[in-house]
Amino acid sequence: MSADISKFLSDINAIRVRQMAAARRGVDRFGEIVIGDSAELAPVDTGALKASATTLPAELHGTVVTKTIGHNVDYAAAVHEVLSSHHDQGQAKYLETAMRNNVPKFAPFMAEELSGKG
Repeated sequence: MSADISKFLSDINAIRVRQMAAARRGVDRFGEIVIGDSAELAPVDTGALKASATTLPAELHGTVVTKTIGHNVDYAAAVHEVLSSHHDQGQAKYLETAMRNNVPKFAPFMAEELSGKG
């Protein structure tokens, strides 16, 4: 006895393609939330650091989804890392804090995105 499972395999592949696209969209949306939170935490002197919050579109590499986020001024890393500086508004480690604060929200967010409800 033999069976042609090519339609079954094609359907599985189509589902995988849709799920990976949903994962890419989810990571893209979640990264926008994180960078928004980071901008809110960034120290404000002239406002340039806060305004420089930047994201690139999420990318799919096989089964890995990546997204680049950050602040795009020359001094962003220095302000981020110097813990001894006083800021009237905002804080050092603004991007790291935003990421840490959002880690617990990532899995539920992605579950909703992948279920089609997001």
